[in-house]
Formats: sequence, structure tokens, C-alpha cells
Amino acid sequence: MPDMTYSGWFTARAHREPQRAALTFEGRTWSYGELCDEVDRLAQGLRERGVRQADRIAYVGENHAALLMTLIAAGRIGAIMLPVNFRLAEEELAFILADSGAVAVVADPPRAQMLDSVFAAGHEGMAVRVRLVVDQPCTGWEEFTEVVEGSAPIVAPALVRNDDPALLMYTSGTTGRPKGAVLTHANLWWNDESLFGIFHVTAQDTTLAVAPLFHIAGLNVTVGMTWKRGGRVVVMRRFTPSAFLSTIETEQVNTLLAVPAMFLATMRAPEFAEADLSSLRVCLCGGAPVPPQVVTTMGERGVTVVPAYGLTECAPCVMVLAPDAAATHPSSVGKVPMYMDVKLMREGVEQTGPEAEGEIWVRGGNITVGYWNNPVATAAAIDEAGWFRTGDVGRRDAAGFHYVVDRIKDVVITGGENVYPAELEHHLLDHPAVVEVAVIGTADDVWGEAVTAVVVPADDEERVGADDFRSVLEGKVARFKWPRRIEFVNELPRNAQGKVLKTVLRDRFSEK
Repeated sequence: MPDMTYSGWFTARAHREPQRAALTFEGRTWSYGELCDEVDRLAQGLRERGVRQADRIAYVGENHAALLMTLIAAGRIGAIMLPVNFRLAEEELAFILADSGAVAVVADPPRAQMLDSVFAAGHEGMAVRVRLVVDQPCTGWEEFTEVVEGSAPIVAPALVRNDDPALLMYTSGTTGRPKGAVLTHANLWWNDESLFGIFHVTAQDTTLAVAPLFHIAGLNVTVGMTWKRGGRVVVMRRFTPSAFLSTIETEQVNTLLAVPAMFLATMRAPEFAEADLSSLRVCLCGGAPVPPQVVTTMGERGVTVVPAYGLTECAPCVMVLAPDAAATHPSSVGKVPMYMDVKLMREGVEQTGPEAEGEIWVRGGNITVGYWNNPVATAAAIDEAGWFRTGDVGRRDAAGFHYVVDRIKDVVITGGENVYPAELEHHLLDHPAVVEVAVIGTADDVWGEAVTAVVVPADDEERVGADDFRSVLEGKVARFKWPRRIEFVNELPRNAQGKVLKTVLRDRFSEK
């Protein structure tokens, strides 16, 4: 059995090709050998400060080289890395730190100040005793670089097994408290192995890590796959369209992962028309349905955008559309990859045959072992045979390509018919007057629920009505699915993970 542990395979890569460039962040590039040395020093520094095997180490901050160093260093001492969404409010941060029992935290200065308030509040269960800050000094915090520079390389790393936890990733909690998905070293490994057959990364590739690294996709897909192949990862602290475009050009980026909102913002940027994208070969796009204009517009610039479907609990990928199928199946998330099983279930029965539709269940080496200290949630999500219930409705065509239809809980039932909001949103985004849209069901005396489109308009002076959508819906969507109500907002409510809070929209517009 190969060493699947994050620090194990990374160290092997560093020893094999120590001079090869591994990481670039804000003007500095580390070779694999240099990065491995700093990781070993950080691991020893953490150990000297009392961090032990199976302890949790949180990172709260924007994308940073220190986050990746902490991830590998945690593995060297057998600790569990806990990347935390830095956009969370104080109460949410307190819950995650207490629920996880984190003993150490690494943060950037703005989040260190927020965490000082969290610690001062004396929340029950808080166990943090080691605090490191990046970039600049903060009172009460040790400087990250001083810990690295002041420690000797670790001599006796912990004995870590493939099935030991590597990451603790808290889900977004759109319907309640977030749950901590436990991902083992093997989970991360098998995710990448499944993708290598679809998404070809080489040692010559430069990958841009622009998606938030507190998300499993940004962390494992972009970074893990590239480092396994010996390529270079360029980390952007935060996304802006202009910085995104300039980084692609100056660093000669070949691959990246981004969410649809990033592509849409970039395509609207004044710099887009003249930007040099010649180095960019293929982009993964996930986190939300991929609008057709993203695939088309980027394709016109010679860049292939392929949809990906995954969840935190799946480390994260379930399916990714192969680049050579992007032109013929642009709305598909692809076929079932190697080392994974997928089935569609409805009322306890597997749906087979062409055009089968049902809840997506997935099984494989990449699936979480369960939720942190939450056996009830674990049992509800994973059955005895290891099948993980995604909560998403999927469809499989006769050729074996899969399509994500929608979240089960978001289905609108109008006049006894099911309407899947994602299908409708996909087409409504083709209208030039629509920047963003969320489709929900609102109470209706006649229909039970009325299909309601909540629109962020492109121009506040030219708002569209239901009849205006005829051009993008006629012949594509059955008439009973068309919106009966149109509501306008300046922005869609989102949680800290960036997911649209449809429960908030339903509460707001059902009262009208």
C-alpha cells in the first residue's frame, strides 16, 4: 500500500526533485526542497508548543502560503488541519473552534483581532492555547515566521496511517449548525487518483489557487493534484478580476479552479478583452451550475471550461466532465470516474436505464468517514454499505453522462408538478437583463406553490417581467415551469460559504 499521507507523499516528492519550483506567493517562490524544510521546522515548532497527534490546528484567514505549510506540517506530527472560512461571524467561529476542540490557530491579522474577541468571550469548550499570526505582529500572538525560523527541522515525525484524519472541514450549514466532515489522508489521495484520468496535470503545469483554500475544492483539487505531479502552485490571496487576469499572464498559468461568479465577474471586467490567456489550457468550474455564457465566452478565447460536481464530504469530486466532451455536453458533469460508484435512487429503489433520475448516491475511497462527534448525522448521510446520500437530484443520459438537476429540498411543487430551480436558473441567466437569479417556490392559493424568480437586474431602470423571459424559455422549458412571479433584489442573500440562502428568500417573499 503506498504512503497516501499528505506529508508522506509531499516529502517524497521534495526529496526526489528538491530544486523544482513548488509554490509561489506574492513575489516569492519556494522549491520543493525549501518548502519541505520550512514545513519540517514548523512541525517541530508546533510540537514544542504542545500540539500532539490527533490535535486540531485551525487556519483562519485569506489564501496564504502559510495555510499550505500548516496543512503539511500538521501531517508531519499527526495533527488534523482545520481550514476555517474567514468570512464567518464571531459566534460561528466560536462554535467551530469549540466543537472541533482546536488547540492551535494560525490567522492573518484581521482575523487575529476578531479571534481575540472570541477568546475573550470565554465560550464553553474553547481549547485554543497556541496562537500564530502571519504577515505582521499582533499582541498576544506569536509570529508564524519566527516559529519557522526559530525551530530545527523535525527529526522524528509521527507515525501516520492512510486512514487517519487529515482534514476537518465544516459544511456550510444552510439548514442549521455546520457539521465537521472528517476527511482522511486516503480520502484526499483517492479523490486525486480518480481525477487524474480525466483532468491531466503534468510536472510542467502551473496551477492557480484562486478559489478559497478553506474550501476542499480549492485546497485538494488545485494544490494536491498539482504537487503530486511535481507542478507549481501559485496562490492568490484574494480574487479580483484584474489581479486574476494579470496573474494568469505573468505566471503563465495553465490550469485553475474557479466558481461561476469569478468567471462572470472576469468576463465583465474592462481588462478581459485584451488579457493574454494563451497559457491557460483548461479550467474546472464548480460550486454552482455553470452558465452557458462562461463556457462559450472562455471557449472563444481558447480556454476549455469543464463543469465539476462535488461536495465537501467527497473530498470533493464526484464527477468532472472530461475536457474533450466539453463542446458536446457542456451542461453535463461527466461520467462516473475510476475508483468511484454512483447510483440514482428514488424511494429506496435504484433508477436504471436511459434518462434515469433520482437522488445521487456515491461510494468510494474519497468519501468521508463521518461527521465530527455527530453519529446521528453520520448515520443519516452514509448507509451501512458506505453509500453517501448527496441530497442532490441527478439524471443520467443514454451515453452515461450525468447532469445535476437540483437540491431535493429546493424542488418547487406547483399544481402537482415538480420544478427544479437549477434548470430554470440555467436558462434565465441567458437573458441580458439578468445578472443573478434564484428560483424558489412561494405560497399560492391556486397552485400550492408559485414558481418565483428572484432577480438581480443588470439595469435597475429596465426591469423584466414574466413575459420578457419568453425568449430564453420558449421551446426549452415546459410552460408550467415558467415563473409566475418576478421579484427584484440588489443582491442575493448568501451564507459565509457563498451559497444562496433560499430559505431566507422563501421567508421574505412568501409573506408578500
